[in-house]
Amino acid sequence: MKKIVAAFTFFVIYTFVVNTCPEVTACDKSFLLFFQGILAGLPIAIPLLMDEILYATMIIVPYLIGGFYLLKIRKIKDLFLLFFIPLICFSLNSVFKEIIQRPRPPFDLQQVIKLTSFSYTSTHSLVMFCLWGICVYFAYKYSVLKFTKISILVFALFWVLFVGASRMWLGVHYFTDVLGAYILGMVLLMIFVCISKSFERKDK
Repeated sequence: MKKIVAAFTFFVIYTFVVNTCPEVTACDKSFLLFFQGILAGLPIAIPLLMDEILYATMIIVPYLIGGFYLLKIRKIKDLFLLFFIPLICFSLNSVFKEIIQRPRPPFDLQQVIKLTSFSYTSTHSLVMFCLWGICVYFAYKYSVLKFTKISILVFALFWVLFVGASRMWLGVHYFTDVLGAYILGMVLLMIFVCISKSFERKDK
């Protein structure tokens, strides 16, 4: 519990700094221009695919594979936890966005997609962090195969980082929006892990 409180306190302080210091936004804009410049030679279809098809796919995949495995080993409570994580993350982040009300990057930095909704934190990044984070936890908790554990960990790390990068690539989020999502995601993931452990204690 102390770690959760400490992580959430850090998130609150980080959020306050991001939302109240104009220098942070100025640095964000400069970094966004630099980042997009590096990727300018690559097709914009790559992050657009992430925004549409792959995002939904990478929610469905752990639902199907993780759900089937948890059902097979009869971890029904963990199965329900897995299925509710995207909804919980989306709902909580919607509340945070309304409270913080940080504007999106200006239209001249947004590529193809033009959004006017609030920016902080990145919902895509938060959902992927928590969903794939809990999949890694379940893999290390229940799987006996080292290859399976390492494979899921490597894929989850790649995927979470790629999602965050794609949001900046499209110019719909600042770097600090994505980093804030990862920090909040760590807080929520620790809570989800505690919930899963409580299931285990009750089942004994």
